[in-house]
Amino acid sequence: MREMSLDNKNCMCGHRRHMHDRRGCTVWRCDCVCFVEANKATATDEIGAAKPQVKPQGKGAEIAELVKADIEARAQMGETKYGERLRANNGRNALMDLYQEILDAAMYIRQRLEEEKAG
Repeated sequence: MREMSLDNKNCMCGHRRHMHDRRGCTVWRCDCVCFVEANKATATDEIGAAKPQVKPQGKGAEIAELVKADIEARAQMGETKYGERLRANNGRNALMDLYQEILDAAMYIRQRLEEEKAG
């Protein structure tokens, strides 16, 4: 798959692109790829959250393996802290726990993006 430039009439592979409207989104299509055009950064989008990113071409560590190790470490930490691993029907509202964690995560992410912008 090849990525398309939003500024050119052709995608980066040189194919002519065609515009299609799907559910209110502008979708650019050529023979090799379909790409949804994101909104360009505005004054309210200082960090570029609406800009598309390039196709990943990672050569580093396999993330799934790192996540598995993190999950096990987290389970062990919970067992030490609470005396048992997380189980269903434990008296807590799992959806609310998740929502609160996601809110915390969003705050940490935005903090880091702001720090990178300033630095």
